[in-house]
Amino acid sequence: MELHSRNTKNRPLITIALISHDHEKFIERAIQGVLSQNYFPLEIILSNDCSNDNTYGLLEKAASTYSGPHSIRLNRTSRNLNVSGHMNEIFKLAKGEIIVSASGDDISKPDRVETIFKAWNHFDRKPNCIYSDFEVIDELGSRLPNSPYSKSCGSKKPEFIEENYSLIDFLGPNKPVVFGCCAAWSRNLIRQFGPLDEDNLHEDEALALRACCLGSIVKINAPLLQYRVHENNQWARNDSKPETLREIDDNKDNKWKEISRRCGMYTAFLHDISVAREKQIIDHSTYRSAKFICDEKQNSFNSLLRLRDSKIAKKPQAVWQALKSNRKFTLLSLIPWFMLRRIKLFRNRFLNI
Repeated sequence: MELHSRNTKNRPLITIALISHDHEKFIERAIQGVLSQNYFPLEIILSNDCSNDNTYGLLEKAASTYSGPHSIRLNRTSRNLNVSGHMNEIFKLAKGEIIVSASGDDISKPDRVETIFKAWNHFDRKPNCIYSDFEVIDELGSRLPNSPYSKSCGSKKPEFIEENYSLIDFLGPNKPVVFGCCAAWSRNLIRQFGPLDEDNLHEDEALALRACCLGSIVKINAPLLQYRVHENNQWARNDSKPETLREIDDNKDNKWKEISRRCGMYTAFLHDISVAREKQIIDHSTYRSAKFICDEKQNSFNSLLRLRDSKIAKKPQAVWQALKSNRKFTLLSLIPWFMLRRIKLFRNRFLNI
């Protein structure tokens, strides 16, 4: 591995954190990705969020056998913290000035940290969030070029783009799409706002909002990692196209879970913009506008959840549950239910019950 420079005078310590939970199937490639980084000086944190499989065992093996130039720290949480709680622990452990996030099922390219440092340095080390494009791969590691997010840089030199979104822009329909898997974060995001809300499962959205309050976000228009799509990650669950009735039901449950998660996300947003107002990071007018947007969106999601739990909504759900056992959703599967329903109505009228 060729390191760019061992002169650390103008090169700060950077941390890359490999964040994992039940990633045994993919973790070895992810470990190779973070260990192959050619930036120096670099701290590598191999962290596991109380997995149920052998993910931690593979991390432990990699840490004990590593003999390269980077500093390695091994960490395992005492309980499952979920992604926001896990990120809080990473921020406590990390010694670097910026923390590069890496997921246990993705693969970072060797120049990822070096390129992030160049982008951060290009803007006088002021950005609090730097993110890049990425390629999308499947479970076997094959590229999925038709994905709208999959980018190929080729021989093109990466460009660094400063995105000066206002807080209101960030909360609007044209907000930047900052995926946590390809992002790097400044420690300032925790210093100014405190730890992330553990109940918020959209930690990348919360950190990006904080970065937007504090200043610019920088995008690198080159893919610096490979994002893996598989059955257990959030993107695949939300974007899958169900075919059987059971898959349709599972997909519907995932959509409701995502609505609930969005409620938690806007709760975290409301807390952070309140902190930003108290610390005079944003003015009162911006706070009022941002709070109005967050309240409206949170109320909309809560209304959907109330409708789901209402008695009116549960009646068609009972029909759905009755049909769930069928493998295929066909008209024939509806006939017995309608016939039984008619018989019961006739019986009740005849018996006056």
